[in-house]
Amino acid sequence: MSSPDIVPLIDAVAALSRGRDAVDVLCAELTLDLRQSLRALGLSADSSQWHDDVRHSMKILNREYRRDVKADVIDNGRKMRRTKGANELVLRVLDVARKFAASETQYSEFKTLYDAQRGRLVSAELFQYNDVLKTVENAMVAFKEQLTITRQRLASYLPAFRILEQPQRDVRAFTWRLDAPVSQRENIRAARSLLVRLVEVQGERGEIELRSGAMFVATSASFMDAPITPELVAAQVSKFEEIAAAIENCKTAQVEILAQLKEYFDDAGASPSSLAGIVPDTTVEVSTLRDAGACYSEILAAVELLHEINDSLELTISRVTSRLKHRVTVNKVVLAM
Repeated sequence: MSSPDIVPLIDAVAALSRGRDAVDVLCAELTLDLRQSLRALGLSADSSQWHDDVRHSMKILNREYRRDVKADVIDNGRKMRRTKGANELVLRVLDVARKFAASETQYSEFKTLYDAQRGRLVSAELFQYNDVLKTVENAMVAFKEQLTITRQRLASYLPAFRILEQPQRDVRAFTWRLDAPVSQRENIRAARSLLVRLVEVQGERGEIELRSGAMFVATSASFMDAPITPELVAAQVSKFEEIAAAIENCKTAQVEILAQLKEYFDDAGASPSSLAGIVPDTTVEVSTLRDAGACYSEILAAVELLHEINDSLELTISRVTSRLKHRVTVNKVVLAM
């Protein structure tokens, strides 16, 4: 029977194995994450090829981006030519704004009349009118907010609408701006610098892995030569914990490098972000050109909803005003009797 102060060899080795396995699992996760990230960027697993891979991958990303933008612009042009055009949308927005201004005037007149007659109304009438006032005022606040949002969206997308509603040949001519590749010199230089650092981090991790394996073998062998105390096992296990902490530092560095690397590749796959407009000295965001088809429909739907809301407001104000005027007339008749 072993002494309480002596750890059986099998238990001691098992404790070391758990420490080594934790390091191995962490390293395997880092290797998998690295391969997946590199594959997503179009880079091979072989670091010796990264220098050339960067230029090739960024060139492809930029070419595919420009090709996709051209296709989206041409497709959105077809969609825009099926609509009533940007001018119709502008007129609809101006019209609903004008009608709402009239509703505001109508409401102001009702409010003036109500304030003048408030003292002659019974409590039930006051409750009803106050409820209507609150409902109408809340609706008008919401209306103004939505109208502001709609105007802002229209203003930001109007240059794109003007481009896309041109004849097909003119829209295609506009896409010639996307024919020339965008220089990726700065992105390539920055990415290569990061990849050099990534190689260094991988080297550091490789050395740590080797140290972990060698330490496991040496420590396991040393357990054969002397009694194994709990303190000895704890001391050796703590060394694996230190190795795991060093691997975690490598993980942090790898994550940061890959995140920065992705930014440069993303930029290559999103350039140019703006194009010269059809009006001299203007530019248009590529994102608005790509979203314009859907945005036109969304703005139109928002404007139609605003018209419906205003019609409802106008009807409500008209009815409550008529009711209050009738009440005033009745009061005058009663007083005259």
